[in-house]
Amino acid sequence: IETKTHSSDPIPFKIYRSNDEKGSAEVYSEKNAAKSGIFIEDGYTLLSKFINNTL
Repeated sequence: IETKTHSSDPIPFKIYRSNDEKGSAEVYSEKNAAKSGIFIEDGYTLLSKFINNTL
């Protein structure tokens, strides 16, 4: 949104787990997502990685 145009930057994602302690996560942002070290090169594989618990 900041650039007000399309970008080739990675798109962050968040996985919510109902058993996580409330308020235990950092603020959801592009900056914090980049710090996670998790990068899915081919976005179309994200759902199968989630379903197969390989994230």
